Amino acid sequence: DLVGSYAQAYSLGIISDLIGVPESDRLELLRLSDDTISMYEPGPSEAQQAKANKAAGDFRRYLLDRIAERRKQPREDLLTALIGATVDGERLTDDQIVSTAMVLLMAGHEAAVNASSNGVAALAAHPDQWRLVRSRAVAPRDAVEEVLRWDPPLQWFERFVLDDDVVIAGEPVPKGTRLALMIGS
Repeated sequence: DLVGSYAQAYSLGIISDLIGVPESDRLELLRLSDDTISMYEPGPSEAQQAKANKAAGDFRRYLLDRIAERRKQPREDLLTALIGATVDGERLTDDQIVSTAMVLLMAGHEAAVNASSNGVAALAAHPDQWRLVRSRAVAPRDAVEEVLRWDPPLQWFERFVLDDDVVIAGEPVPKGTRLALMIGS
């Protein structure tokens, strides 16, 4: 109930407002986001991968349409700012703008939903800790930091080694190796 009624709406609303997504489009973007990130589940089926790829393409087209609108009618939002942004004197490409917005909408939304839900679940399971926060024996900011350390919104993520001569714990790791980074405590 907390996830559906509060965490998703709150997170999606903030990120959508930042980027400039109209309220009428938010549920569709949530669906596209959920479908796209399903490819990161362990061992996705071919059907899940196809659904995720279609959603990512639909998401991309949606954002390209919004970028085209902002070029014609700039607004006070992140998409408009990204259109005007430069890196080393060059403007961002539409694909760079799309990827930035998609990361914010997908990863930012998902992380905020999971972090807030994990935090409530943790404090409900440990009422003594909640009492410490409520009594100010533990600062709310410190409690949030501890929740993020104890049960982060993302337990692991995969990356590729991009350089030669990488050594981890005394073991050489060849360029191109896929590593799973375990960040959950």
